[in-house]
Amino acid sequence: MFEQRRQQPRDDLSSALVAVQEQGDRLSAEELTSMVFVLLVGGYETTGNLLASRPMRPSG
Repeated sequence: MFEQRRQQPRDDLSSALVAVQEQGDRLSAEELTSMVFVLLVGGYETTGNLLASRPMRPSG
């Protein structure tokens, strides 16, 4: 997927991560995979904690 994004970038987060360069060095496929995993887990945790902390109200 990352190589495809390098060749055909889109307006999304994975394309932005692939395009990141620091002093001419790009992120490796392993680094990109790790970053995407951390973002997914972080989003899952944030959503779960937000929903769990929401007060339960009876509907109606």
